[in-house]
Amino acid sequence: MNRILKFRAWSNVSKMMLSWDQIKPLSMVNLNIHKIYEYMQFTGLVDKNGKEIYEGDIVETESGSCYPVVFEDGGFNCFMNDWEDYKIIGNIYSNPEFLNQ
Repeated sequence: MNRILKFRAWSNVSKMMLSWDQIKPLSMVNLNIHKIYEYMQFTGLVDKNGKEIYEGDIVETESGSCYPVVFEDGGFNCFMNDWEDYKIIGNIYSNPEFLNQ
């Protein structure tokens, strides 16, 4: 299976989500030492609105339950299987309150 590897990053300094184009000129090795950025990988999937799903996103099911997208046991998991029914409502850095619903 071939898929494009894409990343984004949460800036712990500016408290903003950055695209790969914004962070790729920087040295990831040096930045990881200082934990300036939290890197998240694209899952290769899109939500029901066609928006790319990344690790760290929070998705909502049709029943209204909210789950974080995590990488564990060698794959992306969201505690459900019907990815095409999900809607991204935020991410774990900007919107942690969605996980308490």
